Amino acid sequence: MSSASSARISYRRRRSAGRQPSSSMLRTQMCSCSFRMETMEKLSLETDNTRSISVMKIMGQVDSETAPELDRALSGLLADGRNKIVLDLTGMDFMSSAGLRALVKALKGAQGSGGDVRLASVPETVQGILLTVGMTQMFKLFPTSEEAATGF
Repeated sequence: MSSASSARISYRRRRSAGRQPSSSMLRTQMCSCSFRMETMEKLSLETDNTRSISVMKIMGQVDSETAPELDRALSGLLADGRNKIVLDLTGMDFMSSAGLRALVKALKGAQGSGGDVRLASVPETVQGILLTVGMTQMFKLFPTSEEAATGF
Protein backbone atom coordinates (compact mmCIF):
# COMPACT_ATOMS: atom_id res chain seq x y z
CA MET A 1 0.00 0.00 0.00
CA SER A 2 1.46 3.36 -0.90
CA SER A 3 2.28 5.79 1.83
CA ALA A 4 0.77 8.62 -0.24
CA SER A 5 -2.72 7.26 0.25
CA SER A 6 -2.23 6.89 4.01
CA ALA A 7 -4.70 4.03 4.01
CA ARG A 8 -4.53 1.23 6.53
CA ILE A 9 -6.16 -2.12 6.25
CA SER A 10 -6.56 -4.21 9.37
CA TYR A 11 -7.82 -7.72 9.71
CA ARG A 12 -9.32 -9.51 12.68
CA ARG A 13 -10.61 -13.02 13.13
CA ARG A 14 -14.11 -13.88 14.22
CA ARG A 15 -14.31 -16.08 17.25
CA SER A 16 -17.28 -18.11 18.34
CA ALA A 17 -17.65 -19.33 21.91
CA GLY A 18 -16.24 -22.83 22.28
CA ARG A 19 -15.10 -23.11 18.64
CA GLN A 20 -11.80 -22.74 16.86
CA PRO A 21 -11.23 -19.43 15.10
CA SER A 22 -12.66 -19.58 11.60
CA SER A 23 -10.55 -18.79 8.59
CA SER A 24 -12.91 -16.05 7.46
CA MET A 25 -11.54 -12.56 7.87
CA LEU A 26 -13.29 -9.27 8.27
CA ARG A 27 -11.72 -6.41 6.48
CA THR A 28 -11.83 -2.92 7.87
CA GLN A 29 -10.43 -0.14 5.79
CA MET A 30 -9.69 3.28 7.21
CA CYS A 31 -8.58 6.16 5.03
CA SER A 32 -7.15 9.36 6.38
CA CYS A 33 -8.12 12.84 5.22
CA SER A 34 -4.78 13.33 3.47
CA PHE A 35 -5.85 10.80 0.84
CA ARG A 36 -9.06 12.73 0.13
CA MET A 37 -7.19 16.02 -0.09
CA GLU A 38 -4.71 14.53 -2.55
CA THR A 39 -7.56 13.20 -4.68
CA MET A 40 -9.43 16.50 -4.65
CA GLU A 41 -6.36 18.43 -5.78
CA LYS A 42 -5.80 16.34 -8.92
CA LEU A 43 -7.55 18.99 -11.01
CA SER A 44 -7.40 22.76 -10.94
CA LEU A 45 -9.60 25.04 -13.05
CA GLU A 46 -9.11 28.79 -13.47
CA THR A 47 -11.55 30.76 -15.60
CA ASP A 48 -11.11 34.29 -16.95
CA ASN A 49 -14.43 35.83 -18.01
CA THR A 50 -13.22 39.41 -18.43
CA ARG A 51 -13.95 39.48 -22.14
CA SER A 52 -16.81 38.05 -24.14
CA ILE A 53 -14.63 34.94 -24.46
CA SER A 54 -14.13 32.62 -21.49
CA VAL A 55 -10.61 31.24 -21.11
CA MET A 56 -10.41 28.23 -18.80
CA LYS A 57 -7.00 26.96 -17.69
CA ILE A 58 -7.11 23.25 -16.93
CA MET A 59 -4.24 21.92 -14.82
CA GLY A 60 -3.70 18.39 -13.60
CA GLN A 61 -5.54 15.23 -14.53
CA VAL A 62 -8.98 14.82 -16.04
CA ASP A 63 -10.11 11.28 -15.34
CA SER A 64 -13.32 9.54 -14.25
CA GLU A 65 -12.95 11.07 -10.80
CA THR A 66 -12.33 14.69 -11.84
CA ALA A 67 -14.26 14.87 -15.14
CA PRO A 68 -17.58 15.68 -13.41
CA GLU A 69 -15.96 18.82 -11.94
CA LEU A 70 -14.83 19.90 -15.42
CA ASP A 71 -18.26 19.08 -16.84
CA ARG A 72 -19.99 21.21 -14.16
CA ALA A 73 -17.67 24.14 -14.82
CA LEU A 74 -18.20 24.01 -18.59
CA SER A 75 -21.97 23.54 -18.20
CA GLY A 76 -22.02 26.56 -15.87
CA LEU A 77 -20.34 28.72 -18.49
CA LEU A 78 -22.84 27.63 -21.13
CA ALA A 79 -25.78 28.18 -18.76
CA ASP A 80 -24.53 31.75 -18.21
CA GLY A 81 -24.62 32.33 -21.99
CA ARG A 82 -20.84 32.13 -22.37
CA ASN A 83 -20.61 30.04 -25.54
CA LYS A 84 -17.17 31.20 -26.75
CA ILE A 85 -14.76 29.10 -24.74
CA VAL A 86 -11.00 28.61 -24.97
CA LEU A 87 -9.56 25.72 -22.97
CA ASP A 88 -5.89 26.27 -22.14
CA LEU A 89 -4.43 22.81 -21.53
CA THR A 90 -0.85 23.90 -20.74
CA GLY A 91 -0.83 22.22 -17.33
CA MET A 92 -2.83 19.12 -18.19
CA ASP A 93 -1.06 15.88 -17.30
CA PHE A 94 -3.64 13.31 -18.40
CA MET A 95 -7.08 13.01 -19.97
CA SER A 96 -9.28 9.92 -19.94
CA SER A 97 -12.37 9.13 -22.00
CA ALA A 98 -14.48 10.76 -19.26
CA GLY A 99 -12.61 14.01 -19.87
CA LEU A 100 -13.07 13.70 -23.62
CA ARG A 101 -16.79 13.21 -23.06
CA ALA A 102 -16.95 16.48 -21.05
CA LEU A 103 -15.17 18.34 -23.87
CA VAL A 104 -17.49 16.96 -26.56
CA LYS A 105 -20.56 17.80 -24.48
CA ALA A 106 -19.33 21.39 -24.06
CA LEU A 107 -18.49 21.66 -27.77
CA LYS A 108 -21.98 20.53 -28.80
CA GLY A 109 -23.59 22.90 -26.30
CA ALA A 110 -21.50 25.85 -27.47
CA GLN A 111 -22.03 25.16 -31.17
CA GLY A 112 -25.76 24.70 -30.56
CA SER A 113 -25.94 28.30 -29.39
CA GLY A 114 -23.67 29.78 -32.08
CA GLY A 115 -20.39 29.52 -30.17
CA ASP A 116 -17.38 27.23 -30.13
CA VAL A 117 -14.89 25.50 -27.84
CA ARG A 118 -11.24 25.84 -28.86
CA LEU A 119 -8.23 24.07 -27.40
CA ALA A 120 -4.95 25.89 -26.77
CA SER A 121 -1.47 24.83 -25.69
CA VAL A 122 -2.36 21.15 -25.94
CA PRO A 123 0.44 18.92 -24.56
CA GLU A 124 1.78 16.26 -26.94
CA THR A 125 0.36 13.42 -24.84
CA VAL A 126 -3.14 14.89 -25.01
CA GLN A 127 -2.71 15.67 -28.74
CA GLY A 128 -1.89 11.99 -29.22
CA ILE A 129 -5.09 10.96 -27.45
CA LEU A 130 -7.17 13.41 -29.50
CA LEU A 131 -5.56 12.17 -32.72
CA THR A 132 -6.08 8.51 -31.80
CA VAL A 133 -9.80 8.94 -31.20
CA GLY A 134 -10.30 11.26 -34.19
CA MET A 135 -11.16 14.38 -32.22
CA THR A 136 -8.60 16.65 -33.90
CA GLN A 137 -11.20 17.17 -36.62
CA MET A 138 -13.86 18.22 -34.09
CA PHE A 139 -11.80 20.76 -32.16
CA LYS A 140 -9.68 23.62 -33.42
CA LEU A 141 -6.21 23.46 -31.81
CA PHE A 142 -4.08 26.57 -31.29
CA PRO A 143 -0.54 27.10 -29.96
CA THR A 144 -1.68 29.72 -27.41
CA SER A 145 -4.92 30.85 -25.79
CA GLU A 146 -4.43 34.33 -27.28
CA GLU A 147 -4.39 32.88 -30.80
CA ALA A 148 -7.41 30.72 -30.02
CA ALA A 149 -9.35 33.78 -28.83
CA THR A 150 -8.79 35.73 -32.05
CA GLY A 151 -11.39 35.34 -34.75
CA PHE A 152 -14.32 34.40 -32.52
